[in-house]
Amino acid sequence: MARYRRFDAIGAAGSTATTPVPELDDVRLRRAGLKAALSALEIALAAPAQQRGAWVGGVREGLHGLHEVWTRHMVETEAPGAFLDELV
Repeated sequence: MARYRRFDAIGAAGSTATTPVPELDDVRLRRAGLKAALSALEIALAAPAQQRGAWVGGVREGLHGLHEVWTRHMVETEAPGAFLDELV
């Protein structure tokens, strides 16, 4: 199981930065959306296949949602001039 650092607890642990950073909230929301899209695809893949058309439609919908969330993540976080560039 993956372990995630809690960035909101860093300030309480003695850091001098106490001002909330809205950009980090945006990144957190994008990561949560990515996790939700991956979970939705996993659920669609694991669904019983009583009717092949319904299963394929669910998987297609899950893949489409994941594509949208992944594209947004790449553009807003990892593209040139995006959050990671600003961070560096």
